[in-house]
Amino acid sequence: MENYSSENILTRVRLSEYMEVGAGAGQTANNQAVPLSDAGLENATLADHNSWAVVRPSGLLSDGVTVSRLRDYVTLHLGDDNSRPKIFMPTFNQNNQNQESNTTGRGLETLTGTYNTNLGIAMPGTHNQWNLGQTHTSTLRTWDERNGAEVLTANVTHTAQATVLSERGGYITMSEWMASGRPTGNFWVHDNDGWLYWATWLPQESATSLLLDALEVNFNNKDTFYGMHVESDVATAEGIDQWQGVSASAGELMQGIIS
Repeated sequence: MENYSSENILTRVRLSEYMEVGAGAGQTANNQAVPLSDAGLENATLADHNSWAVVRPSGLLSDGVTVSRLRDYVTLHLGDDNSRPKIFMPTFNQNNQNQESNTTGRGLETLTGTYNTNLGIAMPGTHNQWNLGQTHTSTLRTWDERNGAEVLTANVTHTAQATVLSERGGYITMSEWMASGRPTGNFWVHDNDGWLYWATWLPQESATSLLLDALEVNFNNKDTFYGMHVESDVATAEGIDQWQGVSASAGELMQGIIS
């Protein structure tokens, strides 16, 4: 998560997954695939991200007991052990009214239906696209609140920088957070409802450590589709009450950061 604003912010992220198997999996036309069973996808569809299965601690389904069958096929490595530097290029899409991604690699932009980077150059799709201090010039997208319109500024140069260094392996569950004395710091706290909260302020012009360091897949791509959807909320201290569905424990975490 990157904070390109001029203020310190609070942030949270939620991941959801979908897998379907059968002819035409992942396609909008001639799709005869069905969602994976025993994975919290009973009422899910490819097109409706809101119906996808939320990633919860320990890979559990919403009953808090059963492990999702998705974990038989995809292993998520959450957190960041600082074993190697994490370098990112600050985003050129700073229009907070626009949800298009600014991906490094071959990322599918679902809003446009294209593999789109918005960087003006081809991306090789490698994990380490940028080197520390490397620069890139592109068009900056921002939002003019007064006029209600996007502003495009050509020939803006950004410099690749390192993320913050993680603590506690970059990830703990909400149960672990409570058992550890309710600490704050550079790590994600995974609540039972799936929301992951960054456990401290995210300073301006910086980025968190990695949330998803890697994933391992154990399935044949033929007639199988797997996708992950990401949603996020950001707020200042004054705007935190606009977040919906904040558990009591998460509210306690946020107040511990603010105070």
